[in-house]
Amino acid sequence: DVEVAAESGVAQPILGSAIAGQGVHVRAARVAGGARIWIQGLLDVAELGPVARFDPDTPDLGVVEQPSVASVQIAFSGVIENGGKLEVRFGGAKLANKDAKLVLGASTRPDAAGEQPGWTVLDLAFLANEPRALVPATPGGRLARETSFAGHPTAPVSMPPSAFAASLEEGRASGSLGSSGSRGARAPLYWTSDLLFLPRAETRLVQDARALVQTLENARLATARVELAHEGFTASFPVCEGLNARVLTGVERPYLSDYRSELAPQTWMPAPDPELAFDGLEVELLAFGGALSCTAWKSESNPPEEVARKDAQLGKLQLLRRTLWTDAARLTREDRGRALFAPAPAGPGPLTIGFASP
Repeated sequence: DVEVAAESGVAQPILGSAIAGQGVHVRAARVAGGARIWIQGLLDVAELGPVARFDPDTPDLGVVEQPSVASVQIAFSGVIENGGKLEVRFGGAKLANKDAKLVLGASTRPDAAGEQPGWTVLDLAFLANEPRALVPATPGGRLARETSFAGHPTAPVSMPPSAFAASLEEGRASGSLGSSGSRGARAPLYWTSDLLFLPRAETRLVQDARALVQTLENARLATARVELAHEGFTASFPVCEGLNARVLTGVERPYLSDYRSELAPQTWMPAPDPELAFDGLEVELLAFGGALSCTAWKSESNPPEEVARKDAQLGKLQLLRRTLWTDAARLTREDRGRALFAPAPAGPGPLTIGFASP
């Protein structure tokens, strides 16, 4: 960065960061009364590659370091039996370990089946909370400014315990749930942000509440397994009905493609304006109604063309010539692996996607 004042200016070094490592972000919830467990996760693996050095060729600025980061990111969701395991795999990545497998296990305690007086507790954490949204991924630089990369929109699906309680109270008041007595004589319903408490003595109320929860859960628990392949890279992961999934793989690197001019009386200085470019593949998926909606893009950059300071006036520049391919499709299980993108040289090569029930 630079600062200028009357007849003087100074360049201040900016220390950036390149994040590398392995991470797994997981969210889990009990479903089917604790007999099964729903898992939503994000696998993120990144490695630091070569660090290039670029000299702007101006006495006002120092050397700019340009690290490259290779990464694989897979967003997934699935349902396992209590004590079961969920697998996510990828292969052929541009990493030191080209192949990797993530295995997640989870267990919980099923709901108690006691009949003695007290309260029945329904765990509604899965239904009461919205799934975590994915931050849109873009190829960066001018491609991101010229094209929209919004991904698949998802409608709100949460139903808080208070809404369940209101629905059940209507049934109690009308007598359709087998409750008797005046409103004041009935035991009240209690709830928290994730739990609903029902009086165990009202057997019909508890049965109908469990049936309602099961119906709503089943509509969102259907799971498919996605198999993806492109140019030697493969990925296999589960995705639940109505939830977004993502595969992102490639290399990210900054380039010095522009300058800003900082002006003051009797002086001026160029301020570097770098461009972050991601070269790789991104696929967004949404399973719904027995089909799989897919949108995909792939970006590539040619080696940068350097523009001399005498031509750019402010300092040396790196001009990028980038290519972006996009495609979209709606797949069914009968497709048995459908190809997106055109084969080379017209396209980046076929991207094969298939899915089936696990």
